[in-house]
Order: sequence, then structure tokens, then C-alpha cells
Amino acid sequence: MLVFSAKGQPEEVERALNLGAAGYFVKATSKPEKVVDKIRLILSQKFKTQEVAHYSLEIRNDTYDAVKLASDFSLNEMKCPNCQQPMLLSLIPDFSHEATWFCGKFYCPKCEG
Repeated sequence: MLVFSAKGQPEEVERALNLGAAGYFVKATSKPEKVVDKIRLILSQKFKTQEVAHYSLEIRNDTYDAVKLASDFSLNEMKCPNCQQPMLLSLIPDFSHEATWFCGKFYCPKCEG
């Protein structure tokens, strides 16, 4: 991913690169040949698959707001609708926020339902 922005402050550049950008260009000052060179370089590299950290958690139905969560989102008491096994909550870090955030989904470890 390349970032094209009107801003060129060091903190903006650093944040984009920390989030995985392969390059950062300030629109008003970037020369087209530099952009093309960067694109050629990126396309010539062999991309490595990177393992993304993810976490699987079991939510016990008798703790805190688990009953309300299950009710509000029709989660069948945190059990898989296909096989009735306990559902797990899969969490993946979302680095687009300053604080610690996650994207998550419920799934069945037995039947992936």
C-alpha cells in the first residue's frame, strides 16, 4: 500500500509506515518518476505471507454481560446453532486506532459455523 497525502508531517509519515504502508508521498512535492520507481520496486518484490496474531476466547455464559450479548445478537447462549458446541470469540488486532482495539467474530471451533 502506498499513501498519497497532502500532509507531510513526520508523525503522519511514521504512522502510515507503522500501519504497513510501503511508501508515503506528499502529493504537492512528489515527482511522478519517483512514484513509478517505488511502484516498480514494490511489484518486483516477492511478497511474504505474514502471520497475523489472532486470539480465540471462550465467553462463559454466566459472566458479566454474556447473557445480554447473547440475547442482543441472537447468539443462542453462546452455542453453535449447528452443533450446540460452545462458540469462541476470535479477535484480531486493529492497528488503525491509537488505543488497543480488536475486530472480532464468533465461530464454532468444531464445525466453523
